[in-house]
Amino acid sequence: LAYTCCKCDTRNLVSVSRVAWTTGLVIGKCRGCDAKHMLADNGGLTDETNSSRFSNVVNAAIAKGEAVGRL
Repeated sequence: LAYTCCKCDTRNLVSVSRVAWTTGLVIGKCRGCDAKHMLADNGGLTDETNSSRFSNVVNAAIAKGEAVGRL
């Protein structure tokens, strides 16, 4: 999974298992500023604090109309 940190614009690449991405909580740590980013919450662990109500960053980006590429 590749993502860009919204705080420092560093491009990050992380390996995520299919099981974790589809059923669990995935948090990425930025290489540039050490910020932690929630990338997926398919287990519903943070539903009360997740105001967007999307289960992962891909669905949130698509809803915003942003381009999402898949490899």
